[in-house]
Amino acid sequence: MTDKSRTQFKPIQNPYTFGVPVRGEGKFFGREEELREISETLQHVGRGQKQDLAVMGPRRIGKSSLLYRLRDMPPDAFLPVYIDLQGIMPREPLVLFTDILRQVEAAFAACQFSDKLPSFASLGPRKVPERLQFMTFKEDMASLDETIQEQKLPRLILMLDEVELLAEFGGLTALEFFRSLIQRLLYCVFIVAGSDYLYEMTRDYTSPFYNIFKTVELRALSPAAARALVERPAVEVGLHYPPEAVDRILHYTGNTPYFIQAMGHYLVEMLNRERRRTISSDDVDRVAERIVEQLPVPFIHLWSGTTPTEHGLLYPLAQANVPRNAHMLAQHFHNLAGITLSEREQRAIFERLTRQQVLHIVEDDREPRYWFTVPLFAQWIRRKVKREEVIEAIRHEATAEETTVLTFEDRESLQRQLRIHTGNLYKLQEQAARFGMNAPLDLLNEIEFTELEIARIKKKLETAEEIPAPTTEGELFVEETKQSEIESLRERLKVHRHNLYRLKEMRAMYGLDVPLRIMNQIASEEKEISRIERELVELTKQAQVL
Repeated sequence: MTDKSRTQFKPIQNPYTFGVPVRGEGKFFGREEELREISETLQHVGRGQKQDLAVMGPRRIGKSSLLYRLRDMPPDAFLPVYIDLQGIMPREPLVLFTDILRQVEAAFAACQFSDKLPSFASLGPRKVPERLQFMTFKEDMASLDETIQEQKLPRLILMLDEVELLAEFGGLTALEFFRSLIQRLLYCVFIVAGSDYLYEMTRDYTSPFYNIFKTVELRALSPAAARALVERPAVEVGLHYPPEAVDRILHYTGNTPYFIQAMGHYLVEMLNRERRRTISSDDVDRVAERIVEQLPVPFIHLWSGTTPTEHGLLYPLAQANVPRNAHMLAQHFHNLAGITLSEREQRAIFERLTRQQVLHIVEDDREPRYWFTVPLFAQWIRRKVKREEVIEAIRHEATAEETTVLTFEDRESLQRQLRIHTGNLYKLQEQAARFGMNAPLDLLNEIEFTELEIARIKKKLETAEEIPAPTTEGELFVEETKQSEIESLRERLKVHRHNLYRLKEMRAMYGLDVPLRIMNQIASEEKEISRIERELVELTKQAQVL
């Protein structure tokens, strides 16, 4: 570009946005198959019957954008209402119920049906007493359902985004209440959206959301839709991507809409900063480096959502920078940490990583190989993760599992975990028996995982010793301040062990699909227990010298 053309450069309006749901005509790309499935599911079930749906996928895959698309282009004879649970504050039941009913009123009013709606007691001038709020909302929704039936109004689609947050409006009670509501209302279809935790709730036998939704899973965009997301917004502002630059963007992003939008946004920023309009593959490489440096949150979320053992597989895969098979990655893991993973453990880990869309399978003529769903994540690992940190985390995880002493409470908790896992195993085996030789792979993986947990707990119960109580004679020789510190540490250790085993009991109930928050809490408790145990050992040695 000449100096004159640089002087005359007019800044490019940036057509790419990321981090917020896509709204409006011409901004939404792809998802034709998912939208068709949802629309056909709704329309092919007659009035008086319904099929509720759950839209699932990892964060930033486009769930909210899909719900907005449904809101803007609903199937015939349906009226959509979008509820963003994340935006409802404070997390109180009446605030939630009020928001839902007000948005329902607004939606029907926009279609000139407000005069046909019943009055809602939850929105009345007098505040509903706390003990009656659930019952009053249930009666309001039942009255609405009956009115839709009698007045032949459009059936309501109630779309609950970030549905996992329902638990924050009343815990298990709120989830059980909404299960009852979903099953009771025949003229109100629920479409809920969420990520890992929703997946777990729909598969957990003890969850109120088990077996009530038809699931629609969102993955990366099709190659055609991903290419359109890159090229069409650029055309609107007078930009042209060479084919090789588009290919490079799709390579880095794995066709995921969030990262396509992010790369497009930073590319336009670069062009404006450098006062030019031509894009090259080198520009794409530079922007990829910038995203790794300046957009760390999604990568940190992916990394923290995986375990230290999984880190030991992801790290060498990122370093190799090419797809690898499970056996080769397990060998890298052994070289890294000195620990051998059994084939059953490998299958369970890779099934989880592919289900969470951290990795995807690259098929070839020999055997499946694994690669990152978003290759930018591999670049972030290479740049930000240190080998020593991975090794230390794996060893800490292994050490935490090899505790050789247990309190009475620890042993009782392990026995409870064993009973939970054994009960889960019987249920899983019964379900597998119904399929005969055609049992689904995810069910077989769940059985393998549960069997491994049962074996691990049995081994710990058989080999661990109970913590001996200190002898009175020994305590007489302990300096008073030291004894006070030791007793304080023992009390803290008891509290943290109690917390840990409660968390592990919860983990046992989830089976293979453990929520991220529980895994993080377990890791935190294990780290604190390890620290206190080391301090306690040192103080005890000092006391014995005295």
